[in-house]
Amino acid sequence: MELLGEFIYWDGRRRQLRVSFEVPNDGDSFEGLLSALQQMRGSVNELLSPLMQREAPDPAAAAAAAAEEEAVDGEVGHI
Repeated sequence: MELLGEFIYWDGRRRQLRVSFEVPNDGDSFEGLLSALQQMRGSVNELLSPLMQREAPDPAAAAAAAAEEEAVDGEVGHI
């Protein structure tokens, strides 16, 4: 059996993810499926981690934005 997925980049490029697995002789297909899902999750993490790192905000800028938002929320409460 196979578990298939497809990732489509913003520019339209496609990347197929495929994990094959065997159904054990005892007929417990869930064991094989769970193993395949774990492998697929690893493949997805591997695919997305470089993209997430490129789009991750600068920690200092994120902290400043959060502080600014908190200050604005505090000012609204005092009106």
